[in-house]
Amino acid sequence: MGKTSAGRFFEDYRLGEVIAHAVPRTLSGGERALYHALYPARHALASSDAFAQACGLGAAPLDELIVFHTVFGKTVPDISLNAVANLGYAEGRFLAPVFPGDTLSAKSQVIGLRETSNGKSGVVWVRTRGLDQRGAAVLEYVRWVMVRKRDPDAAAPETVVPDLPPAVAAADLVVPPGLDFTRYDFSLAGEPHRWGDYAVGEVIGHVDGVTMAGMSSAWPARFPSTGSPMLSRWWRSTQVPTPPPVSRAIPSPPGRRCSTRRQRPRPVSARSACGWLRRRARGPKPG
Repeated sequence: MGKTSAGRFFEDYRLGEVIAHAVPRTLSGGERALYHALYPARHALASSDAFAQACGLGAAPLDELIVFHTVFGKTVPDISLNAVANLGYAEGRFLAPVFPGDTLSAKSQVIGLRETSNGKSGVVWVRTRGLDQRGAAVLEYVRWVMVRKRDPDAAAPETVVPDLPPAVAAADLVVPPGLDFTRYDFSLAGEPHRWGDYAVGEVIGHVDGVTMAGMSSAWPARFPSTGSPMLSRWWRSTQVPTPPPVSRAIPSPPGRRCSTRRQRPRPVSARSACGWLRRRARGPKPG
């Protein structure tokens, strides 16, 4: 019997089944530094121990999305390794702050199953809970995924679609013990607007943008989302047509030609290329 795991297929799930996901992960300040380096995280409460302590916490908690990505990544090998599509989320709640040094693990319960009309896949609903080293829940959410079947002729399970609310009720949201915003410093937070300053339907134009590049995949790989559609070029090539390659060759400076002998551009050092691109962006010299 081979040791390679192909992951779970739709017919492998049972209603009510509880899946304990491997492997627990201890988070540190390194995860915070990586997250803040890759993405424009600017929340003062998760950036400064002094700011968090002024608001009643013992230290700055880790960003909520670090917690979510870590817990979510644990579920991928058991829930969505053979996913066709990730369809949605509901009832997401952060139940307790997570601090550097905490260890997270995850468990999921299957709460719904429905075969698709073509009989080649099915939708799986799971309720996932993230737990710390003491077994206390720090995160909970429901997600549903379309998962392919191993055998299209396998019998379909009884259809059970969970009844999920359209939104989380305010009374069900959890405020961390001790959190007190009476000393919240809006100048240090960098945002003067408060709850009453926002209106339903208001459109806000956000400044700055982030260019998504190959480095962006480092985050799901680090925490560790192992879904084939996101991380495997080979898997994508077997499922969808491959788009034409995008040339990343650096254009030659004016007056210089790339060698066409081997149909590839002349090697250009990063330093000289960047200097030429800066000069081109400035435009011609006046006069």
